[in-house]
Amino acid sequence: MKLQVLAIQSVFCACIVAVCSTKVCSYYGEQRYAAPQSSLSNCSWFSDSACCRRTEVTSVLGGMYKINKASQECKNRLNYMMCYFCSPNQMDWYDENRVIICSDFCEETFKVCNTATYNNEPLLKGFETASEFCKAQSFHMIEGTQNCFNFDPNVFDTGGQSLSSFLFVFVSFLLCVFVIH
Repeated sequence: MKLQVLAIQSVFCACIVAVCSTKVCSYYGEQRYAAPQSSLSNCSWFSDSACCRRTEVTSVLGGMYKINKASQECKNRLNYMMCYFCSPNQMDWYDENRVIICSDFCEETFKVCNTATYNNEPLLKGFETASEFCKAQSFHMIEGTQNCFNFDPNVFDTGGQSLSSFLFVFVSFLLCVFVIH
């Protein structure tokens, strides 16, 4: 009997973890949920929980033009910016068919990409401000860091998974232990 109760509690905990980790991919509508995706060529940091599929990444980023004279930080920021459609956190900052981007992300990207060129022309030619640049990318810029798409510099570190993923698993484990006892 005790073994059956333990089995039921384990299934209950697994269901809690599954429900809590389900994230709607609002860019794609209410029918798609974030899921593990292997072989994401350009947005690999979202592999554990991605809203996009490999074919979508290839379609969107495969035809990107080569940017020259860009620092590694600029390349990382632009790459991250272009992978917004893979983020499992879309429901926090994708609204009314637009990406709501954090002003710091946009402004810092604009700043670090000032030397980048495309076809021997400045990448930022024609944009006087970060706001103009992000608006041209169809992003809506807001102040602050809440409920907006923000750059995560940790995804370009070689340290592995992000702390937030670890914390989610750890808290879920603690919740299950608490429920079982």
